[in-house]
Amino acid sequence: MKKKRQHKSSPLKWFGVKILYQAFNTGKPNPKLIDRDYDGSLKTYEESILVIRATSVEKAWEQAERIARENEIEYKNLYGQTVRWRFVEIVDTYHIDERKLVSGMEVYSRFIGMPKKLTVKKVMKQLYPDID
Repeated sequence: MKKKRQHKSSPLKWFGVKILYQAFNTGKPNPKLIDRDYDGSLKTYEESILVIRATSVEKAWEQAERIARENEIEYKNLYGQTVRWRFVEIVDTYHIDERKLVSGMEVYSRFIGMPKKLTVKKVMKQLYPDID
């Protein structure tokens, strides 16, 4: 009698995935709403790190990209402009020691002001010079 092969699935591991978003502002700001914090010469980027539970780096990457695209939003800013946040790229994926974490939970984020004249490629090179 043949024994059935038991298929072992890979254990779930925790990964951190760093994502870059870019804000696109459309429309002219309302002159009555412009304050000292307004700087029309900058583009805004956001770095975000998601905690993902997956069986491999590749699966963590796929899951993070899906979540990043789902997190793209659009709204009106306090100057009356429409702001659209768009996923740019996954910057890094790394294994995290096992902890009691929830998949998809953001653990780090920051906003980055860059000169408008810089292309996304130049921003990526400036912020992440070790990535080709």
